[in-house]
Amino acid sequence: MNKRLALLGLCAGVFLSACSSSANNADENNTQATTEPTTQPTTINGFGEAQTQRYKVAVLPTRVDAANLPIPSLSQNILSQSISHELSRALNETHKFDIVVPNAIQQPVAENVTDDEEVTEGDNAVTPAPKDDSIADYLLHSTLTQIDASETLRILKATGQGVNEKVVFIALNYQIVNAKTNQVALTKTVRYQLKDTGYNTSVKQTVENAIGKVADIVKDQIINDIYPVRVVAVLENGEIVLDQPLTVNSQCQLFTTGAKITDTYSNRLLGHEEKLVGLATISRTTDVFSFAKVNEGQATKENICKLIPIDQKVALEYVKQTEGGGVLLPFDR
Repeated sequence: MNKRLALLGLCAGVFLSACSSSANNADENNTQATTEPTTQPTTINGFGEAQTQRYKVAVLPTRVDAANLPIPSLSQNILSQSISHELSRALNETHKFDIVVPNAIQQPVAENVTDDEEVTEGDNAVTPAPKDDSIADYLLHSTLTQIDASETLRILKATGQGVNEKVVFIALNYQIVNAKTNQVALTKTVRYQLKDTGYNTSVKQTVENAIGKVADIVKDQIINDIYPVRVVAVLENGEIVLDQPLTVNSQCQLFTTGAKITDTYSNRLLGHEEKLVGLATISRTTDVFSFAKVNEGQATKENICKLIPIDQKVALEYVKQTEGGGVLLPFDR
């Protein structure tokens, strides 16, 4: 009898031990299931970084180095503020950046100058040296190196009517600088000429229009280099959906991306191999994305779309003179 009781006790002990071990294993499995991180595929941007949130960019006041201003009513402060505002507006509209204003550069250009700030000769604009840009990931520096504006009265040979032609030329240098390391990530120069023959457009308005166009060109260049526009969907009607709001009727080239291209010495990512596969035209747009029609080739999801640079706007050519000395009117063409 005692042997039977001992045997039953031994069996019960083994059973309870097995149940406890099974419960512990189940708890460990549950713990692993809840703590094991989930990984999602990420896209490497033009800086060679995989982002989880939007970059914070501070647009610094534009330096104005031009000695002669096109119109007396446009001071260097006004030009600086106008260009900085348009650059902020253009970048903000991409929904790819958070535009921030560091405390060190909240004061207008040429005000509150201290000993450690750089002052240009004469009445040129002053760019305060930023003291604390920790809230920004990148800084956008810009310098207006040239601005010219002229107004010419043209007499149309066909009608004898006078037309005021306004011509504005702007050259703007800009740099994207890493706020933490002070390394230049991107630097380019934009040169743009705008001609306008509108009766109700003044020279000052033409300058403002040209500044807006230059800001859009800068935005397009930054987007193409850092955040190429991507195809996120191909619709049944043949349209493609792009992940950024783009101007209607603007065109972009479609590329597939291949292997990474890295610097031989630093191993830094320089970009990816690209193959041109098509051409698309923006048909409609919203606040956050665009629709486009593929004119040539074909598009697939994850293709990148590089905007074709804005063409220089030129004045309309009203009259052409023929070899015989006559006049070729617009409706004769």
